[in-house]
This record gives sequence, structure tokens and C-alpha cells, in this order.
Amino acid sequence: MAWYPLAIQTTFPGIGGYRSGPYKIIHHTTEGSSAAGAIATYKTTGSYPHFTVDEDVVYQHVDTETAVTALAHPAGTPETNRSHAIQIELVGFAGRAKSPTSLATLAALCRWLEQQHGIPAEWPSGFPRPAVNGRDPGGHNRDVGNWTTRGGHYGHSQVPHNSHWDPAYTAEEVAIVMGQADEGAAAVAAALSEGEPAALPAMAEFSGPSTEAAPATTGYVRALVAVATAEYAAYHGIIETDEPLRSRIDAYCRAIGIAPPGDVTAFPWSATFISWCIKTAGASRSEFAFSASHAVFVKAAIANADARRGVFRARPIDEYAPRIGDLIHRNRSRGTVTYAEARDRSDYPSHSAIVVEIGEDRIGRYATTIGGNESDSIRRTRVALRADGTVAQTEANPYICVVQDLKVDAEAEPQALVAEAADVGDTRRLEMAQIIVNYEARRDSRGRLEVYHLPPDDGGGRYEVAGINERFNKALCDELVALVESGRQAEAERRAVAFIAQNTDVAAGWTSNAAIEFYLRDCVFNRGTRGAAWILQKAVGVATDQSVGPETRAAVTRAEADPRRLLADLRAAREAYERRRRDETSRFWRGLVNRWNKARDDARRFLTDGGGGTALSADLVAPGTEPAFEPPPQAGRMETVAEAMALAADAGAAAMPAPAVVIGRSDVGDELVAMHRELEAKIFARSPAAAFALGAATEPPEPHRVVVGVGIGSAHRDFESVGAAGPGAPVLNVYVTEPMGMDAAKAVLVDHLGMRSLISDSQPVNVIKSGPIEAHVHTHPARPSPCGISVGHFNVTAGTQGALVRGRSGARQNRLFMLSNNHVLANRNDCRAGDAILQPGPDDLKPDPANQVAVLERWVPLDYSANGDNYVDCAVAWCWPDRVRKDFIYRNGADWAYFTVGSQPVAPREDLIVGKSGRTTQLTSGRIIDVNASIQVKYGGGRVANFRDQISIKGNDGKAFSQPGDSGSLIWTWDQGRSPVGLLFAGGTELTFANKISHVLDALDIALFA
Repeated sequence: MAWYPLAIQTTFPGIGGYRSGPYKIIHHTTEGSSAAGAIATYKTTGSYPHFTVDEDVVYQHVDTETAVTALAHPAGTPETNRSHAIQIELVGFAGRAKSPTSLATLAALCRWLEQQHGIPAEWPSGFPRPAVNGRDPGGHNRDVGNWTTRGGHYGHSQVPHNSHWDPAYTAEEVAIVMGQADEGAAAVAAALSEGEPAALPAMAEFSGPSTEAAPATTGYVRALVAVATAEYAAYHGIIETDEPLRSRIDAYCRAIGIAPPGDVTAFPWSATFISWCIKTAGASRSEFAFSASHAVFVKAAIANADARRGVFRARPIDEYAPRIGDLIHRNRSRGTVTYAEARDRSDYPSHSAIVVEIGEDRIGRYATTIGGNESDSIRRTRVALRADGTVAQTEANPYICVVQDLKVDAEAEPQALVAEAADVGDTRRLEMAQIIVNYEARRDSRGRLEVYHLPPDDGGGRYEVAGINERFNKALCDELVALVESGRQAEAERRAVAFIAQNTDVAAGWTSNAAIEFYLRDCVFNRGTRGAAWILQKAVGVATDQSVGPETRAAVTRAEADPRRLLADLRAAREAYERRRRDETSRFWRGLVNRWNKARDDARRFLTDGGGGTALSADLVAPGTEPAFEPPPQAGRMETVAEAMALAADAGAAAMPAPAVVIGRSDVGDELVAMHRELEAKIFARSPAAAFALGAATEPPEPHRVVVGVGIGSAHRDFESVGAAGPGAPVLNVYVTEPMGMDAAKAVLVDHLGMRSLISDSQPVNVIKSGPIEAHVHTHPARPSPCGISVGHFNVTAGTQGALVRGRSGARQNRLFMLSNNHVLANRNDCRAGDAILQPGPDDLKPDPANQVAVLERWVPLDYSANGDNYVDCAVAWCWPDRVRKDFIYRNGADWAYFTVGSQPVAPREDLIVGKSGRTTQLTSGRIIDVNASIQVKYGGGRVANFRDQISIKGNDGKAFSQPGDSGSLIWTWDQGRSPVGLLFAGGTELTFANKISHVLDALDIALFA
């Protein structure tokens, strides 16, 4: 592998090895003004180079021994991307002059590539033609013979069968690129060969405000600004000696690995604040020198700039115009340190702040910064800029430099807007806070946060958002109100989650058990730290002095041996605490009881046999060494390869006999089974077309049309279905498209569907709103393609690569297959064996033979007839083994990570917690509420299919378990074994439906690949 030693690595997957031709360098222009914007475009289009050059910065995306995708390659034409083509995008425009600094940086890169790969310093097809009046000059030499036989330099305009006219270098620009007219390029090239840092060539002259849009900010910069802004919103009105800022400063210290101060007034914590923000946004210690001294990380940034490496590089104050995400660094305490002096010093008083805004008003151009320890708090400051965008210098405490933030990590989110918790991973910590937000939040019809105006006797003031009220947290509450009222509800929710996580972190120090921690976090948020301490002490039987010391901690450790018992004791203690000031006569009592019970039930989600959490472990894996599999017949076009698939006589549609339907619980009586079958028959007997002619209707649907499915579940207070048999007793699950109560639903069932057996009040039902049920983001190209990512038949939109499997019998035992749905891989029956299967799916990247990873091999036809019985929506595609991997993908902060799933399926059961990784909603968890659902599913074009014996799943924490595009995802148990349970194929607005995996494996005669 070959990686340029001065490049910032911002990686893409590449498309595998080269196939022909000598090594060559291809020159492009991005047709934009920033590397950030270019990289974002690469992610959107799937077309990307090896390198992007922007001024004195080089980003490398793929090693130079792997092909990339920035060239067109029409079918039947000579190789382009795979013709040993090393591709470079220069930030700029073909029709405009290029930055001399960028050209010098490009020249140094080219000299390295020439030496590394033996590329001649010549242009076999002549120099690229320069623009004429800023436009395509025409007459480009795209000689195929040169391209296929001669190494050297080529413009994009000179690549056969490509239509672009970049880079349109002038003669002077070619001279710089070839190292013939620029000392800066020669200096950098010499430094590379000698290992010495090169002097920085002059930056391109800034001629005033650009008429173009401001350069795009990167995912990392957006994260950094969000972190700093959130801290300012929470603490800007509080001084360092007051809570909660006092404790927050300690958290900043611990997060970057320094001891918290004893006397905060004697501790200059501004550099600690900057370091914490940069770390929390996603930077590593290898990228930024976290320190309690600004001079330390500025010295490191100057060294980066001198050596032309690293993502944080210092720029002299009068030579660089700051951008959002940069740091502005200045002297403090009347210091006069210069940039040259700062290169070697780390002991002078100074201050840095994060740029969060660039603007211009009547006064002039300015930057807004956020910094810590400004007037003993966190403050926003206006910094005057000159007409050219650089910082206006001051006599007192002069500015020294700007630290340029070059970190990209597009689409990164803040790791956390809070300090790291001691005893639980941050993902789980925020998950706990989200559950508490869901308890507290008032939401609109679209599920977004609303401002709740409190009743006069509430005690929390006049209003609140997500339980954060005006009385106790006015500054943050007002910030959340402003966000909600400006339509930024998602940002408000993230802010609320972060605040609740931070303010309940004390609970993490009281217990080592995740379930107990969650329950205590809810107690802390609901009744404060002292109230939660009283509840914990009452539960473990020690003195309730409201101070958790050694005696309490020892008692908790003993009680954790039986976490379920301890949860029950905490629930009882919580009630005892409340009875000290109110009882059942209070109008709040019923809500409190519901809260205590709900928190206890949700806490059990975090239990395992060992008492720890059930959150997905981040067991990162690399593609393993797979058995030798027979590859499918070679295809390289978008139409069927039926003539080749004739070699596989067992390919095609697979008939499926009706499987044995097993009721998912042993306590279901014959009467309930009979009611299930009766209602199923009545639902399926309706005309499918009429049943779903609702999409274009203007009148309300007929009452009986709202019932779209039936199953068997358990009586539950949330569904008003607890009858004489008590909670948990078996009852009918009735799936409806519109919200309605049990009485209204029973009226429809009795009066309109003739279910006379449901007349009695002693026969409750669970009424579950699914919405209309339709056959349904990991969307980037990936090789090898992991499970959980976008795939699809070349004529569909996109679904999910569910799992890798192999045949059970005959020659199919030696073939590796991809498992997904019929409507993902077989185009809802409109297909032939051998059809191309693409990754990503066509909805996520324009279809191209280069994206093919498999060919359709076998599918179970969907039966749309009125009397049809369907049990599965499934298909398999025969994979090229080197183009796929068995591991499952998920987003871990700013990075892609992978995990494995078991190969031994288990039967679904009610209340089982399950997970999936899918194209659209990525990694999610949910709870099975039915294992015998009978439903009608829309497949578009007026087609409706009846399905029996299906699994229904509701997402956890009020979140959707799936959305369109997740079809085909494998569903597995949310535990360390991750045993397969089902194959996701359909969903409504609130529920997801899945085939039982046992039916799928039998129908396709396959086994999960271990």
C-alpha cells in the first residue's frame, strides 16, 4: 500500500485492483472552492479520486495501489479507473486561474508519485488545453493508444470516452506542476526526499469577499461548533465558582487526562475547555495536543504547519483568514510573543477561542468566537476582521496566529455534549438519557418536542421542554424553547439528552450495574441527587442520610448480586419517598406510579444473565478468511445473464409449501386460536384492491378497512387490555391503520366484521396502530460489501444486504449467497435468474456494471391473489466471494465499525429484544410484540399480498425500528449471541414486520453462513 507521508487520510473504500496499462497520473479540478465541499460530493455521488489538493493541504482517500471511481468507463471501452490511473482533484475551476500554492503542493505530490510508481514526468497526449474565455476549448487529445500503453501525466480531458475538459492548465500552470517554475514545489519535493520540513510557499492572495458561497464546513467542524455552542448555552450566565459550572470544569479536566483543580479561581481553565471541545467533537490525541496550556497545542500546530502534516496547522495571523471551526490565538497579560517565538515556546500566557461564526454588518467584517474562562465563564466574543478576511491586529495582547482546522470526518456527530461517564459507555449513557427524555417530553403529531405550559401548582415554573423547566434550569429551558419555536426540534432534543445525561452522571458512580444505574438516573432527574440518594439508601437498608458514602456503596455491591430484587426494592423505596409528602389523593399520584413502574420495566432492558448491559458490544472485526466458494457466472452488464445461468440448473423461482404454524406461547386456548383464524379469514377475504384504494381517497375509509392484521399477544396496561385474567394473559392483537381505543376497535370488529365472539367485555384485545403496511443510512459503496448495507436488483430502488448464506444441498453448498427480500433482489417477481445485483442499490448510486456484487439465483414468488397465502418475502443472489463480507456494519461515532451475528437461528418470542442493521435507519433495537401476525401488505401498483405467521416488532424508546430501505435486514437477538430470528420485509408508521427466519431458510434451502 502507498500513502503519501504528508497527506491527511480521509478514506474511501476503493474498488479493488488495477487490470491494465502502466501507472499514470490523472489531473482533475473539483469545480468548487473547498476540499470539504468536494469530499461531501464524493460521498453523495460515489465518484472519488485518490487525492484532493487544497492550497498547501493534501487529503488522501485511497492507497495508490487500489483503483478509484472518478473517471467514466462506458461498457465495452478500454479500462479507465482500473488502468493504473492515480487520480488527483485540485480544488478550483477548469475555467479559472489555479492557486499557485495549490499548484506547488500538487507538484510536490506528483514528484513523490513519479518516484514511488516509476511514472515518467511527461504528458504522452500533450499538455491539457487551456480554457478559452473560461470555457471548454475543445480539440482534446483522447488517443486510446497513448492511454493504454504509455505512463505519464494526463488531464481528465485526455481520458478516452470521457467528456470533461478539466483541468485546463495554462502553460504557466503546467510549468509549476512539473516543478519547472516554482521554488516552493522544489523545496517540498526536496524535503520529501531528505526528510526535512519545507518552508511554506506563500498563500494565494486574498482579494476580498468572494462572490461564491462560503466553503462548506466539514462534519467535524459542525460537530465542534455544536459542542462549543451547547456549552455556551448551558453555562454562559454562570461563573466558575458556582454550580453547575464548577463541577463542569472538573469534568473538562478529567476528560483530557489532567487532575481537577482544588481552587478553580487559581486555575486558568480556558485551554482545558478548548481541548475538551475538540476532543468531544471527535479529534484524537494524535491529532491535537490536548493540554491545560494554549501555548502547548499552538506550538504543536506550528510544527504541523512547518512539516505540512496534521489536521490542525497554525497560520501567521496576518496571512490567513479564519474560517468557522478554526482557533484564534492571542497574547494575554500584556504579552508580546510573535508567531516565530511561539514556534519554540510553551510557557507564555495566551488565550484561544473557537470560531463559530463569520459575518459582516454595518460595522464591518467579524468573527464570533466561544472561549472558556472569559470573565470567569464561557463567553461569545466578537473579533474584528480586515477587508481581506484576516484578523484586525491589536496593540494590547496582540494576536499570534490562527490554528486552521482541517479535520474532515464528514457526517461526524459530536461524541457527546458532556464529559465521559466513569462506568458506562457513552452510547449507553445517552441511551439512558433519551429514555428519560421520552418520559418527560410533550410531542406534536409528528413526534417532535413541544413546549409544555405547566399548570399553576406544578412547582416547575411556567413552562418546560422535555422536563427541563423554567424554575430550576431557566437558561437552558429558554434555549430549548427558542430552538423548538424556530423549528429546530431535533437540535433541542439532542441538547436535552446531553443535559440529562450530564446531570444524572452521579448515578454512574453509585453502582456497577447498568440496570440499577438507569433506574437511579431517573430518580436523580426526578427528585435530585439527595432524593435519589435517600431512595437508594432505603432500598439497600442503610441510614437515609442522603449522602452516598462507603457504607452505602458496600450495601449496594451486596444487593447487586440480585439486580432484579434490587430493582423491586428501589421501586418500593421510590414510593416510600413520595409518601412522605403526598398519597393517592394527589392528582399527580397516578402519573408518578406509572413513571416508577415504567422506569423499572425499562431498567430490565439493561440486564443480562451477568447483570450487565445488553447494548451491542463493539466487537470490531476484519473480514475473515472464507472458504473457497465457487463464483457465479461472470456478468458485466445490466441485463440478465440467462445464458450463463443455464449452467446453474437449480436457479430460479422456488416453490414453498405452507410451513407448520406454531403459536408462540403455550397458554393460548382453543377459543382464542379460533378467533384469530376467524378474523384472519375476514381480513383476507376483502378485495385487496379495495382494501388499499385508500391512497387516493378523499373520504374517510370505511370502518372495517382500518383493520389490516391480527395476531396473538399479551394483555398490557398500555393497550387497555388487562381484564379478569390479569396482565400478561393471552389476547388478540388487532392491527389498525388509524389510532383508536379498544372500545372503538371492538365496535368495528363486531359491527362491521361480524366478530360476535368479541361482544363480551371479558374478551379484551390489544389495539395496535401500525398504519398501512408496505413493503419497505448505509448507502455508500463498500468492497467487500458488508451485511446491513444498501443493495438492490438493477431495476429497483434499494434495500438491505441481510446476511450471507450457503446452499444446503448439491452444488449450492459451495456457493456463497446474499440473503434479502424478493422485492429487493427479485423486483417483486419481475426478474430472471442471473439479473445483476448492485451495491449500493440503484436509488443510492447510478447503476453501473462496476457496482455489481452478485447475480439473482433463487426467490420465492409473491402471491398477490385474493386467496394467496404468503409466509416469506425472500430471495438469494449468488455472490462473487471477494466482493462481499459476512460482517455487519454500523456507525461508531465518525467511523464505520463491524460486528458478527450468530448462525444458529432461534424461535421468536413475545417481548424478546431484537436488533438489526439496515440501509436507512442503521443500527436499531426493538421488542417483539407478536409472533403469529396475519397481515395484508401493499407492494405498489395496486398489488396486495396476504401474509400469515409473521413477527411484529415495535422500536425501543419511541423510535422507528425500521424505515423504507431497511427491507431485507436480518433481525437477531439483542444479546452477546445475536442469534438470527427473522427477515425484515415490511412496516407501517409504528411497527415493523418480519418473516420467521426458519421459514426463510427452508423456503430457499439455505443455511446461515457461520
